[in-house]
Amino acid sequence: MKTRHIIPILLALVLAPTLSAWAETISTNTTQTVNQTFNSLSITAKYIIPANVSVFVKGDVTVSGNGELIIEENGSLHVKKDFDAKPATIGGLWGIGGTKYYPTVEVNGILLVENELTSEATFTVNGDLTAGSMDVERNFTMGNDASITVDGKLTGNTNITVNGQLQAGSVENNSPLTINENATMTVSGKLLGDDNITVNGKLQAGSVENNYPLTVNKDATMSVSGELIGDNNITVNGVLEAGSADINKNLTIGNDAMMVVSNLLTNDGDITVNSKLEAGEIIVNKNLTVSSKATLFVNKDETDSNPNGKLTVKSDGTLKLQPESTCIVEGNLKQDGTVSFLKALFTLFDETAEAGDIEASGAMLVIGGDYEIYSTDLLGKSDIDAKYVNPDDNEIYVFGNNELDKVGVSSSNIKSEAEFKKEYGSIGSVLPIELVYFNAHEFGGGVRFEWETASELNNDFFTIEFSIDAVEFAELTIIEGAGTSTEPHNYRYTDFSSHAGIIYYRLKQTDYDGNFSYSETVPVVFAEHHVAETEDIKFVVYPNPATDYITISGGEYESISFVSANGAVLGREAAQGSHDITRLPKGLNFVIIHTANGDASERFIKR
Repeated sequence: MKTRHIIPILLALVLAPTLSAWAETISTNTTQTVNQTFNSLSITAKYIIPANVSVFVKGDVTVSGNGELIIEENGSLHVKKDFDAKPATIGGLWGIGGTKYYPTVEVNGILLVENELTSEATFTVNGDLTAGSMDVERNFTMGNDASITVDGKLTGNTNITVNGQLQAGSVENNSPLTINENATMTVSGKLLGDDNITVNGKLQAGSVENNYPLTVNKDATMSVSGELIGDNNITVNGVLEAGSADINKNLTIGNDAMMVVSNLLTNDGDITVNSKLEAGEIIVNKNLTVSSKATLFVNKDETDSNPNGKLTVKSDGTLKLQPESTCIVEGNLKQDGTVSFLKALFTLFDETAEAGDIEASGAMLVIGGDYEIYSTDLLGKSDIDAKYVNPDDNEIYVFGNNELDKVGVSSSNIKSEAEFKKEYGSIGSVLPIELVYFNAHEFGGGVRFEWETASELNNDFFTIEFSIDAVEFAELTIIEGAGTSTEPHNYRYTDFSSHAGIIYYRLKQTDYDGNFSYSETVPVVFAEHHVAETEDIKFVVYPNPATDYITISGGEYESISFVSANGAVLGREAAQGSHDITRLPKGLNFVIIHTANGDASERFIKR
């Protein structure tokens, strides 16, 4: 036999287990033992693809009736066309009166379907599933370590529970969809919720339309890069971010929760804010209520992609600011009573213009632009019937112009931008980075810094600053923030540089838009005596820090004065052996030592 004939025969023997077969039907329990290629595959009994075995099907795969497909870990099934798991009726006459049997599919390894996957089976995924599109109509379970990728549309006609990683081009859920804790669902296109959606983990979508209740639970995150259309109730107890939002039913933002809308937020249903709501622009068509100690922030972004921080209360809308709430509008606030053509037509052009209402008591309202009141009908009438925010009952700052006087409300108590900056410094200082504490203490000759936030809103970074006189501060280091989060975050930083005397530290927090705020100043006393001196006398003040008394040694002096950190004189007394400081405020204080040759000053800490 010639060599050229031997080689093909040997290759055929070696490759025999992977050669193609014609259409294959699995009608008895079978375990696939070798790699195999089929033109098509029909499964009506138990078919197991074990570890390290691969099956490739050029056409379609059907699992029906009592069929059971099990792909074990490290096993794989690659379907070039469609995968269909469907029931079969056995017995009866022409399928009438018989018993309906549903197949089962369990994927612990890899299932790849290049076209459509349709399932009326009990379907369990603990491994990797990839499909061109997917339509499931019966029990569907996703394990903790599972990964599902659907290039096209996922249609859920049965309950879908996500415990692992699920990616889809678009999703339509006609039965409940639940994303559990530590799970992630990513939808690059539209998520259409035709049944309840519950988010306990992380959900990302290009756009969302919920026609049934949508709930984002505590510690969960939902991010919508495009538009969120709320055609049913939305409850946010975690973090919800959206490009724009149109709320047509009720939206509730629970305690310790947060919702951020980059662009336009409109409401044709009621919105209740119990914690934090931020948007680029808000149009209020119904009730928008900011509860006590909650914050509404309309963010002005100078980039072309974002609105300019406007809040408009339309004629049928009401903005309710409850006591101790905060409303910050970086652009213009308008109470708009423009009458639509249809409304005027139905009232024979006799409709009185009614601006939207603002009800507020004991609230803080900051308007970075103008406070506008615009109300006219199609005939040019400007009879205005509305409720306006009263400066006598609220703390109101308007940086631009205001029009309250023209509707008979005195604006004499409205404060200016200069007054706001004098009291608060910047808008960022009244926005909710909930700083639980900021501590600094001596640590091996250096300084250990520790701080905690209860929640963060658009927090870009922290800056630790230091000073030797508590007046002029310089940057020590920058620490990255958590962005937007309702979870507590703990931070720690150690400066190993050597120091002496008293160094003052503070924490600066900066938002993405450049707004910033400061913590309280914290002094750190390093191990040494602290010396005050005149031209020819050096004084030592000890102990430092002190609780009850301080002693001044080193020379003769006539008297001393105590001065607070903000410059207030707290008292003066004659020279004596020790000086009582129990009446002084805790924290940083100064002692001025008066001598015949002049004065010396020294800082000390009262515990």
